[in-house]
Amino acid sequence: MSARPAVVIIGPTSDAGARVVRDALHGVADVAFRPAAGQALDLAGDAIAVIVGGPPLTERFLARARRLELVYRLGSTRAAGAEAEALRARGVAVSGSPRGLSAAATGEHALALLLALSKRLVEADRYVRSGAWRVPSEFDDTARELATLTVGIVGLGATGAHLARLLEPFGARVLYTRRSGRDASAPGERVALAELLRAADAVSLHVRAAPGAFCFGRDEFRAMRRGAWFVNTARPHLVDHAALLQALEERLAGAGLDVLPDEPRVDPRLARHPRVVLTPHMAGRTAEAATRYYGGAARAVLAVVRRSAGVVP
Repeated sequence: MSARPAVVIIGPTSDAGARVVRDALHGVADVAFRPAAGQALDLAGDAIAVIVGGPPLTERFLARARRLELVYRLGSTRAAGAEAEALRARGVAVSGSPRGLSAAATGEHALALLLALSKRLVEADRYVRSGAWRVPSEFDDTARELATLTVGIVGLGATGAHLARLLEPFGARVLYTRRSGRDASAPGERVALAELLRAADAVSLHVRAAPGAFCFGRDEFRAMRRGAWFVNTARPHLVDHAALLQALEERLAGAGLDVLPDEPRVDPRLARHPRVVLTPHMAGRTAEAATRYYGGAARAVLAVVRRSAGVVP
């Protein structure tokens, strides 16, 4: 490290995002990207800012980080518990990504899962790779066009609204639930959850709720139409996965899941299920989303570095 202040990026973070930070701070601060645990401790003493994309900072790190002025948390995770108390006691500013930066990416991913399910793309891919070519005639009866479908969006926040707008050119009918009011920029009809579940050919979950505040469980799955699809790109704790597995056997045509309850472990029953499409919690991860997330972090860090150097913005 040079005499310049250090910025440490810790946790499961994006290479593209790190480049955004390095470019923004070039010549102003030294950026250490995803150092090993021991190296991070060595860097702590020079760190004026830390960008965190994972678990809380350890007490050992914070004890050494005497120059630390800012902790910036990426994504939806906020400083909490012992970490928040330790930072507050040290007078360290805490900031983080505003909500909605990955709404476009996640909305598109939800649509991709819906298309994969409604066109049976993953099954067809496996069929071709097995050496076959002509798919069974049942594909003609079960593959569907979006213009004939009713899609239910549970939770019309930024991501749900983006999905609704994406569905409009396909001609799908959109129903949605929302805690209050309606989003005038998003197409669709606001209805009660019970009505949505009865009418929808596909249900996409976009609720933002703390654990225990909401759960899509046995009753909700039983209320869905027979042959419907279920998509979750929100949070794993919002779904009773035992109830989902039962619903897949009894009534659902398939499910597309980007989030799972015991990540990175994957329940073998989901992994083996022929009508489940799985992705590894990547819905919000695009080059554009990384630029938005890390661009915000870089601007916050740059302000701290300049203020520390006595430069008035």
